[in-house]
Amino acid sequence: QYPGFLIRLDNYADFEDYLKKIFSKSSIQKLNRYSRRLETCFDINEKMLMGAVEKHEYDEVFNHFHQLLTKRFEDKQITNNNLNPNEWLFYKEVAYPLLIDNKAALHVIYNGLTPISVRLLYFSEAIIFDAITVFDIDYTKFHIGKISIMKMLEWSFNSDYKIFDFSKGYFDYKESWSDLKYDFEY
Repeated sequence: QYPGFLIRLDNYADFEDYLKKIFSKSSIQKLNRYSRRLETCFDINEKMLMGAVEKHEYDEVFNHFHQLLTKRFEDKQITNNNLNPNEWLFYKEVAYPLLIDNKAALHVIYNGLTPISVRLLYFSEAIIFDAITVFDIDYTKFHIGKISIMKMLEWSFNSDYKIFDFSKGYFDYKESWSDLKYDFEY
């Protein structure tokens, strides 16, 4: 029904090996430069929210996640079905118990205490599924989208998972970061 995109994590020794095999030397230098620039200009830190996470922290990040997604799609002037109030409530209610059971996570990049990039991930035994992702459009010139992918993949390569699945739907970034395109069957 749709194209899907994934990275076979176990095809690479580590994140650096993956970068060398997927990107040119100049592209890798650019990605590292983007990351250094963001970290030099702001108080950047990242966190993987999963396992024993306090409900108030989860609610705070998830509410900010909603604000960022709303801001992003208002700027694009298109509708995002995830922002439908009933659908968003469903995600918020379902994700927390999964997060506590290590079957879901929120990967968050902060500027100080403020989330500027949030990804909702689900986990199977061997696969990380990238479900919903957003970044603060105020950081676009810092290439925060690319940095978010890099940070998420660094974590992924240090995990025991075998596949990082960008899931269905075509976006340029999925094609450039993935090493396998597949047909997503309904």
